[in-house]
Amino acid sequence: MATAAMSQGKLQDSKHLYQQALKIFDEIGEKDGSAYAWVNLGSTYEQLGDLTAAKKYYKQALTATRETSDKTINADGLFGLGDVALLQGDLSQARKWYSDSLSVRNEMGDKGAVAESRLALAEVSIEAGHPSDAEAALREVREEFRREKATDDEITSNALLVRALRS
Repeated sequence: MATAAMSQGKLQDSKHLYQQALKIFDEIGEKDGSAYAWVNLGSTYEQLGDLTAAKKYYKQALTATRETSDKTINADGLFGLGDVALLQGDLSQARKWYSDSLSVRNEMGDKGAVAESRLALAEVSIEAGHPSDAEAALREVREEFRREKATDDEITSNALLVRALRS
């Protein structure tokens, strides 16, 4: 229900439901579930614009994944920290977090998630004033998103490619 609420833009409902889930997971000692709730709370707070809280929850998710070794949640937490850093204008830190996320996703072999991290790194290059560094990666990730039938991500990669070419 919390994921559905988030996807429908009902962020306050999502926040409340993930907080409830976290409490239950913590009570029963379900560390994977707790890590999942932490990263999704980070995402919810990020979408609400509370970057301080988002950063706190993403870091908590990373702490939790050290105990569970859940690579997906670990990569998502790293990626979320990259988002927060990018939104705060800290491009070097954003690059670090996105690169760390990319490394984990490469280990997992998740091509769509790898493309997502590469897309984020390309955006950092554009923001840093190096659009030519982003062009080849954007063309490659666009093709990966096509293969994955990830239409929204393909559109995003096209928009960033246009931005890079116009810079």
